[in-house]
Amino acid sequence: MFRQFAIALFVLVVIFNLPRAASAEEHPRPNHAIVIDPLTPIFGALLGVVALELEYQWAPHDYVGLTLIPSFAYVKSKYYGDEVTGVGGGVRVGPRVLPQGRRLGGAYILPFVGYAQAAAAKDSSSISTKTISVGLEAGYSWVWHNGFVINLGAGFRHDIELADEFDDSLVISPILNFTLGYSW
Repeated sequence: MFRQFAIALFVLVVIFNLPRAASAEEHPRPNHAIVIDPLTPIFGALLGVVALELEYQWAPHDYVGLTLIPSFAYVKSKYYGDEVTGVGGGVRVGPRVLPQGRRLGGAYILPFVGYAQAAAAKDSSSISTKTISVGLEAGYSWVWHNGFVINLGAGFRHDIELADEFDDSLVISPILNFTLGYSW
């Protein structure tokens, strides 16, 4: 299933990236983009995880926008001979600061907050967790006249587990972002 998804995504990228002769007046700067991390489903499939993270970007103004990132994961695998099933989901949201004033193209800074929830079960026992995350990502977006988008970014995040026994240890995780998509 993921092989077909990867092939379909590649074909869409090629089709949307075909060059067209058009002037800048015919193609105003886009306000919206939908992008996906193509590596998450591919590497997830190798590990037996169905994972998808879709990102919606909206820039109503040249210098500021909004990013919304819902995500979903499902795993069913063997772990030391026992079958483990897990499901999780979450959402991240933040203002997209565009210092070059080019709407969705160019450099961006993305401070964000997020919420995630996950649960796993093995035989008759189960475990669940809820986390809030805060972080900062900076990167660069390329937007072509035909709508094709590539984002490259890096940053960090801190996850805070919402549990009865609060662990206040400071753990900062790195973020690497590579997404492909379409803008309009």
